[in-house]
Amino acid sequence: MIGVHSGEAVDVGVNGLGRIGVPFTWQAIRDEEIALKAVGNRSIQVANAAEQIAFDSVHGRLGLPVEVVGDHSLYVDGELLPLADTLTISPGLWRGFSERLVVADCTGHYTTADRAHQHTDVGGAAAVVLSSPANDESILTIVRGVNDSEDAIARALDEKVVAVSSCSTNCIAPILKLFEARSKFPLTQAHAVIVHARTNSQPHLDGSGDTTAARRSADNTVESSTGSSREVIRLLPGVVFEADCFRVPVADGSVARLSIELAERVTKQDIVALLTSDVASDEHLREVIGTEQHDMF
Repeated sequence: MIGVHSGEAVDVGVNGLGRIGVPFTWQAIRDEEIALKAVGNRSIQVANAAEQIAFDSVHGRLGLPVEVVGDHSLYVDGELLPLADTLTISPGLWRGFSERLVVADCTGHYTTADRAHQHTDVGGAAAVVLSSPANDESILTIVRGVNDSEDAIARALDEKVVAVSSCSTNCIAPILKLFEARSKFPLTQAHAVIVHARTNSQPHLDGSGDTTAARRSADNTVESSTGSSREVIRLLPGVVFEADCFRVPVADGSVARLSIELAERVTKQDIVALLTSDVASDEHLREVIGTEQHDMF
């Protein structure tokens, strides 16, 4: 919920009202462990922000009343939500909302240490969490089910900037970690084919330049590079891994088909048991990995 909560609620400011920023804002509004202090966007307009927060083309409606209040704030379900223009990070921008504010940066713009630290060193935020992969080896990346041990989380709490990687990496890496951690499944190499929803980096109409990437995203399947190859290897340096990616004309929903080569022969039943029984018996893993035996696609 917005505002001050009892207990150890985390003061959060969301930067970016896009594919990730809007759903995360919704989650922050409803989650009692998060105190949503502000929402920022580049060249933010209060009426546009109200529409973006109230309704999303993919995920539908927030389901709570959103009202404009003056030029720089909204009422969401009757509680005040300040807005911030983050075209540039002005001195003390985030500190004005809370001295212990954590910025959830969902813009994909602040992916290097120098850029991300603008939120802390200039804006006065206590810390930054990047919703995208970091383009900087010095930024700590944490992926649930892979490197989120108590020691890793303790280290993350000491860092001012942390990244949570990409959707494809969060899909693939926990499965590879599951195999890597068990001697019964000696992992030799792995390959993924990722079928990914179209993104804002693709054009709405055919353009010039690369003969495939320049094609209209609503009508074409486009082979694309994927940062998950680099990210998975960085998280699991002992794993030989490659990935291919195709962007397809759907608004949301992506799939990774993972092929794994093992050094020893195992049965289908062994794999099923690993992904079901072993996961179910691990309180942490069952919050990360789920299985479905019905046809879904």
